[in-house]
Amino acid sequence: MVTMSLVLANGGLVTGDGETVFDEASVIIEDGIIKEVLEGTPRAAAIKDVNVVDVNGDLIMPGIINGHTHCITMGPHFAHGAPAKSKPEVIAKLNEHLLQGTTSILSADGFATLEEVEEVNRIHPMNIKTTTIHSPLNFKAADLVDGSGLREEHRKFTIEKMLNLGAVAVGELREVESGRTDTSFEGIAEGVMFAKQYNVPVIIHNAAATVEKVLECAREYEGVIAAHSNHFSFQTEEAIDYAKELKKYGATIDILSGDSFGAKRLVPSPETTFAMLSEGLADIMTTDYMGGHHDAILLVLQKAIENGIIDLTYALNLATYKVAQVIPRLAPYRGLIAPGFMADIIITDHDDISKVKTVIIEGRFAVRNGEPTPNFKFGMQEHM
Repeated sequence: MVTMSLVLANGGLVTGDGETVFDEASVIIEDGIIKEVLEGTPRAAAIKDVNVVDVNGDLIMPGIINGHTHCITMGPHFAHGAPAKSKPEVIAKLNEHLLQGTTSILSADGFATLEEVEEVNRIHPMNIKTTTIHSPLNFKAADLVDGSGLREEHRKFTIEKMLNLGAVAVGELREVESGRTDTSFEGIAEGVMFAKQYNVPVIIHNAAATVEKVLECAREYEGVIAAHSNHFSFQTEEAIDYAKELKKYGATIDILSGDSFGAKRLVPSPETTFAMLSEGLADIMTTDYMGGHHDAILLVLQKAIENGIIDLTYALNLATYKVAQVIPRLAPYRGLIAPGFMADIIITDHDDISKVKTVIIEGRFAVRNGEPTPNFKFGMQEHM
């Protein structure tokens, strides 16, 4: 078997564990796995006859693990079962996430089949996973609002079957009815019941309309992920108070990156986001969908760092190793720069982590100098 070796040398390094930073370090990669992390300049023997990439003082860190977004598979979209996006639209969205430094990503639409997920996994370098909400009451709630994207192939699946085949969590559970919420709230309870039964995380839409239900579920099951707890339907103090209450019951507090630094369509100000970061309430950060116009996670974290709200170690942990810990089946052995972990690594500007220069997935370059590489055949030219 041919051994493929790569050394990333002479860069700053943030491991993703929430604590460890090296001013100068090198990473030795062998066959897609991190073999060694060396503080300082690598030994000559360690880099003999291997491909050495001089990082030139830029910052080495784990690839982003995005634990909640939508419209990235060929399956129905959202909890109301809307029709799938076209393949060019899906690939374009995946490419956007990749260029922003994402190496693993979770579709929280919930109704896709595993084949509809694998259809994009086969042509894209990112590690793409899905959730499931294939339960009777969630099908019923979707049909009451839309359900036009749900076919017989979707309806024959159950949450149990999807989890056995590779779904990594239950979700996103949410209210989907216009004017009445009883059926969809029953669907939330049903989804939590299955998550508890199979001991997997459950992602629940946390907003003004659902927060009391989220609290009720958190009291019953500690595997609740309170999605986008900085939702724009909350006032800042409300979001903080609810997050504190949810954390008492062991819920994971997810905050969304929003669109405050880009489109400004749904979240014109980062006030709530920054307040929750300042209070140390956020456990993970994800993008959600934001009408298709999300801010990059690294951009929001960079702005928070620049404003003195959080430090670099906490910032990176929110979107890397912590996500892998909260959703264990999403990105096993990823999200941390340490021996034995998958070499999913990004390199950014040393002083601005939102400027992603290089993306490495399983030891292979997917992005170099901010541009996609030809190493992977994933329709970048066809669909961008």
